[in-house]
Amino acid sequence: MASGVFDSSNPSVPAVGATGTDGADGLYSQSDTGAGVIAISDSSVGVLGFSVTSVGVVGASGGPAAEAIALRSALGEGSIGVFAQSQSGIGVHAVGGGATATAEGPLPVAAVFAEGGPGTGINATSDSTAIIATSGSGIGVQASCQNGPGIQGGSITSTGVSGTTESGIGVAANGGSAGVALQVIGKVEVQGNSVGSVTMAKNAKTLTVPNAAATANSLILLTPLDNPQAFLWIGARSAGSFTIEASEALPTKVNIAFLIVN
Repeated sequence: MASGVFDSSNPSVPAVGATGTDGADGLYSQSDTGAGVIAISDSSVGVLGFSVTSVGVVGASGGPAAEAIALRSALGEGSIGVFAQSQSGIGVHAVGGGATATAEGPLPVAAVFAEGGPGTGINATSDSTAIIATSGSGIGVQASCQNGPGIQGGSITSTGVSGTTESGIGVAANGGSAGVALQVIGKVEVQGNSVGSVTMAKNAKTLTVPNAAATANSLILLTPLDNPQAFLWIGARSAGSFTIEASEALPTKVNIAFLIVN
Protein backbone atom coordinates (compact mmCIF):
# COMPACT_ATOMS: atom_id res chain seq x y z
CA MET A 1 0.00 0.00 0.00
CA ALA A 2 1.39 3.37 -0.98
CA SER A 3 1.97 6.00 1.67
CA GLY A 4 -0.53 8.84 1.75
CA VAL A 5 0.84 12.39 1.81
CA PHE A 6 -1.37 15.28 2.84
CA ASP A 7 -0.29 18.91 2.78
CA SER A 8 -1.77 22.16 3.98
CA SER A 9 -0.36 25.67 3.90
CA ASN A 10 -3.33 27.25 5.64
CA PRO A 11 -2.73 27.73 9.41
CA SER A 12 -6.44 27.24 10.08
CA VAL A 13 -6.73 24.05 8.02
CA PRO A 14 -5.00 20.86 9.29
CA ALA A 15 -3.19 18.61 6.85
CA VAL A 16 -5.19 15.64 8.16
CA GLY A 17 -8.59 15.87 9.79
CA ALA A 18 -10.47 12.98 11.35
CA THR A 19 -13.85 13.15 13.08
CA GLY A 20 -15.69 10.34 14.80
CA THR A 21 -19.33 10.50 15.89
CA ASP A 22 -21.61 8.38 18.08
CA GLY A 23 -18.65 7.07 20.09
CA ALA A 24 -16.36 6.34 17.13
CA ASP A 25 -12.68 7.21 17.41
CA GLY A 26 -11.44 10.17 15.46
CA LEU A 27 -8.15 8.51 14.50
CA TYR A 28 -6.82 4.97 15.03
CA SER A 29 -3.27 4.20 13.97
CA GLN A 30 -1.42 0.87 14.33
CA SER A 31 2.01 -0.47 13.36
CA ASP A 32 3.61 -3.89 13.85
CA THR A 33 7.19 -2.76 14.58
CA GLY A 34 7.18 0.97 13.91
CA ALA A 35 5.60 3.90 15.66
CA GLY A 36 1.83 4.10 15.70
CA VAL A 37 1.90 7.87 15.34
CA ILE A 38 4.81 10.26 14.74
CA ALA A 39 4.01 13.94 15.16
CA ILE A 40 6.62 16.67 14.64
CA SER A 41 6.34 20.43 14.83
CA ASP A 42 9.14 22.92 14.25
CA SER A 43 7.85 25.51 16.69
CA SER A 44 4.64 24.27 18.30
CA VAL A 45 3.22 21.13 19.94
CA GLY A 46 3.99 17.73 18.48
CA VAL A 47 0.84 16.10 19.84
CA LEU A 48 -2.08 18.05 21.27
CA GLY A 49 -4.76 16.13 23.11
CA PHE A 50 -7.89 17.57 24.66
CA SER A 51 -11.05 16.17 26.18
CA VAL A 52 -13.85 17.76 28.16
CA THR A 53 -14.88 14.69 30.16
CA SER A 54 -12.39 11.90 29.32
CA VAL A 55 -8.69 11.49 28.51
CA GLY A 56 -6.85 13.81 26.13
CA VAL A 57 -4.17 11.33 25.06
CA VAL A 58 -3.87 7.61 25.90
CA GLY A 59 -0.69 5.65 25.23
CA ALA A 60 -0.02 1.98 25.99
CA SER A 61 2.90 -0.37 25.41
CA GLY A 62 3.59 -4.04 26.10
CA GLY A 63 0.02 -5.29 25.69
CA PRO A 64 -2.36 -6.18 22.88
CA ALA A 65 -3.07 -3.64 20.17
CA ALA A 66 -6.52 -2.83 21.55
CA GLU A 67 -5.26 -2.23 25.09
CA ALA A 68 -5.12 1.54 24.67
CA ILE A 69 -8.81 1.60 23.78
CA ALA A 70 -9.61 -0.67 26.73
CA LEU A 71 -7.59 1.55 29.05
CA ARG A 72 -9.39 4.63 27.85
CA SER A 73 -12.77 2.98 28.46
CA ALA A 74 -11.71 1.73 31.91
CA LEU A 75 -10.69 5.23 32.96
CA GLY A 76 -14.22 6.48 32.49
CA GLU A 77 -15.01 10.14 32.80
CA GLY A 78 -12.33 12.43 34.11
CA SER A 79 -9.97 15.19 33.15
CA ILE A 80 -6.64 13.46 32.52
CA GLY A 81 -4.43 15.26 30.02
CA VAL A 82 -2.21 12.28 29.13
CA PHE A 83 -2.46 8.66 30.27
CA ALA A 84 0.47 6.45 29.33
CA GLN A 85 1.15 2.87 30.38
CA SER A 86 3.89 0.35 29.73
CA GLN A 87 3.93 -3.15 31.15
CA SER A 88 7.70 -3.57 31.07
CA GLY A 89 9.26 -0.32 29.93
CA ILE A 90 8.61 3.40 30.14
CA GLY A 91 5.18 4.98 30.14
CA VAL A 92 6.45 8.40 29.01
CA HIS A 93 9.94 9.18 27.72
CA ALA A 94 10.34 12.95 27.72
CA VAL A 95 13.43 14.61 26.27
CA GLY A 96 14.00 18.36 26.37
CA GLY A 97 16.25 21.13 27.60
CA GLY A 98 18.91 20.35 25.00
CA ALA A 99 19.27 16.70 26.03
CA THR A 100 20.19 13.88 23.66
CA ALA A 101 17.73 11.03 23.99
CA THR A 102 19.05 7.81 25.49
CA ALA A 103 18.86 5.26 22.70
CA GLU A 104 21.43 2.53 23.37
CA GLY A 105 21.03 -0.22 25.92
CA PRO A 106 18.00 -0.97 28.07
CA LEU A 107 16.19 2.03 29.44
CA PRO A 108 15.11 2.07 33.09
CA VAL A 109 11.64 0.80 33.91
CA ALA A 110 9.67 3.87 34.93
CA ALA A 111 6.32 5.55 34.60
CA VAL A 112 8.10 8.72 33.43
CA PHE A 113 11.70 8.91 32.19
CA ALA A 114 12.68 12.55 31.73
CA GLU A 115 16.00 13.74 30.26
CA GLY A 116 16.77 17.42 30.56
CA GLY A 117 20.43 17.52 29.53
CA PRO A 118 21.69 20.98 30.52
CA GLY A 119 18.06 21.94 31.19
CA THR A 120 15.43 20.74 33.64
CA GLY A 121 14.30 17.12 33.61
CA ILE A 122 10.85 17.83 35.04
CA ASN A 123 9.43 21.29 35.67
CA ALA A 124 6.12 21.13 37.52
CA THR A 125 4.10 24.11 38.70
CA SER A 126 0.77 24.18 40.47
CA ASP A 127 -1.34 26.40 42.68
CA SER A 128 -1.63 23.35 44.94
CA THR A 129 0.92 20.47 45.03
CA ALA A 130 3.28 20.50 42.05
CA ILE A 131 4.38 16.84 42.33
CA ILE A 132 2.85 14.00 44.36
CA ALA A 133 4.92 10.80 44.42
CA THR A 134 4.00 7.74 46.48
CA SER A 135 5.47 4.27 46.73
CA GLY A 136 4.21 1.17 48.48
CA SER A 137 7.62 -0.26 49.31
CA GLY A 138 10.29 1.78 47.54
CA ILE A 139 11.33 5.40 47.10
CA GLY A 140 8.71 8.01 46.35
CA VAL A 141 11.06 10.36 44.49
CA GLN A 142 14.62 9.68 43.33
CA ALA A 143 16.44 12.36 41.38
CA SER A 144 20.08 12.81 40.40
CA CYS A 145 21.97 15.63 38.74
CA GLN A 146 25.60 16.09 37.74
CA ASN A 147 26.04 19.76 38.61
CA GLY A 148 22.80 21.15 40.02
CA PRO A 149 20.21 20.14 42.64
CA GLY A 150 18.75 16.66 42.27
CA ILE A 151 15.47 17.93 43.68
CA GLN A 152 14.56 21.57 44.11
CA GLY A 153 11.32 22.53 45.78
CA GLY A 154 10.03 25.98 46.57
CA SER A 155 6.90 27.58 47.92
CA ILE A 156 5.96 31.15 48.84
CA THR A 157 3.78 30.33 51.85
CA SER A 158 3.83 26.54 52.28
CA THR A 159 6.37 23.68 52.38
CA GLY A 160 9.04 23.58 49.67
CA VAL A 161 9.70 19.83 49.94
CA SER A 162 7.61 17.44 52.03
CA GLY A 163 8.42 13.79 52.73
CA THR A 164 6.33 11.48 54.90
CA THR A 165 6.45 7.81 55.87
CA GLU A 166 4.57 5.56 58.27
CA SER A 167 7.53 3.51 59.50
CA GLY A 168 10.54 4.36 57.31
CA ILE A 169 12.48 7.55 56.58
CA GLY A 170 10.58 10.60 55.39
CA VAL A 171 13.59 12.28 53.75
CA ALA A 172 17.01 10.59 53.39
CA ALA A 173 20.10 12.66 52.59
CA ASN A 174 23.41 10.95 51.76
CA GLY A 175 26.57 12.99 51.30
CA GLY A 176 28.83 10.03 50.59
CA SER A 177 32.41 10.10 51.85
CA ALA A 178 33.16 13.73 50.99
CA GLY A 179 29.87 15.52 50.37
CA VAL A 180 27.46 17.33 52.65
CA ALA A 181 24.35 15.29 53.39
CA LEU A 182 22.26 18.24 54.59
CA GLN A 183 22.80 21.98 54.40
CA VAL A 184 20.40 24.32 56.18
CA ILE A 185 20.31 28.06 55.56
CA GLY A 186 18.01 29.81 57.98
CA LYS A 187 16.13 28.49 60.98
CA VAL A 188 16.03 24.85 62.05
CA GLU A 189 12.80 23.54 63.56
CA VAL A 190 12.59 20.12 65.19
CA GLN A 191 9.30 18.68 66.36
CA GLY A 192 8.16 15.41 67.89
CA ASN A 193 9.82 13.15 70.46
CA SER A 194 13.34 14.23 69.49
CA VAL A 195 13.01 17.55 71.26
CA GLY A 196 11.43 18.53 74.58
CA SER A 197 12.01 19.60 78.16
CA VAL A 198 11.85 18.00 81.60
CA THR A 199 12.13 19.19 85.20
CA MET A 200 14.51 17.74 87.78
CA ALA A 201 13.09 18.23 91.25
CA LYS A 202 14.87 19.90 94.16
CA ASN A 203 17.32 17.53 95.92
CA ALA A 204 17.26 15.14 92.92
CA LYS A 205 20.51 13.64 91.61
CA THR A 206 19.04 11.53 88.81
CA LEU A 207 16.05 11.62 86.48
CA THR A 208 14.95 8.93 84.01
CA VAL A 209 13.17 10.37 80.98
CA PRO A 210 10.91 8.03 78.95
CA ASN A 211 11.17 8.92 75.26
CA ALA A 212 10.41 6.84 72.18
CA ALA A 213 13.13 8.58 70.14
CA ALA A 214 15.93 7.48 72.47
CA THR A 215 18.17 4.54 71.63
CA ALA A 216 21.27 3.06 73.22
CA ASN A 217 23.41 5.02 70.74
CA SER A 218 21.56 8.35 70.68
CA LEU A 219 23.42 11.64 70.87
CA ILE A 220 21.48 13.58 73.52
CA LEU A 221 22.17 17.28 74.07
CA LEU A 222 21.09 18.98 77.31
CA THR A 223 20.45 22.70 77.87
CA PRO A 224 19.66 23.70 81.50
CA LEU A 225 17.14 26.54 81.50
CA ASP A 226 17.94 27.33 85.14
CA ASN A 227 21.22 27.41 87.05
CA PRO A 228 21.63 23.83 88.32
CA GLN A 229 24.61 24.74 90.53
CA ALA A 230 25.93 21.27 89.63
CA PHE A 231 27.28 19.36 86.64
CA LEU A 232 24.72 17.53 84.49
CA TRP A 233 25.32 14.65 82.07
CA ILE A 234 23.60 11.69 80.44
CA GLY A 235 24.12 8.73 82.73
CA ALA A 236 22.44 6.02 80.66
CA ARG A 237 20.82 5.53 77.28
CA SER A 238 18.53 2.73 76.20
CA ALA A 239 15.74 2.05 73.74
CA GLY A 240 12.86 4.23 74.91
CA SER A 241 14.52 6.23 77.70
CA PHE A 242 17.58 8.12 78.94
CA THR A 243 18.84 9.21 82.37
CA ILE A 244 20.09 12.63 83.44
CA GLU A 245 22.62 12.64 86.28
CA ALA A 246 23.72 15.52 88.55
CA SER A 247 27.05 15.79 90.36
CA GLU A 248 25.23 16.65 93.59
CA ALA A 249 21.68 17.03 94.89
CA LEU A 250 20.09 20.03 93.19
CA PRO A 251 19.42 22.94 95.55
CA THR A 252 16.34 23.89 93.52
CA LYS A 253 14.27 22.44 90.71
CA VAL A 254 15.84 22.81 87.27
CA ASN A 255 14.12 22.87 83.85
CA ILE A 256 16.22 21.11 81.19
CA ALA A 257 15.70 21.16 77.43
CA PHE A 258 16.97 18.21 75.39
CA LEU A 259 17.61 17.28 71.76
CA ILE A 260 17.98 13.67 70.64
CA VAL A 261 19.96 12.94 67.46
CA ASN A 262 20.06 9.42 66.04
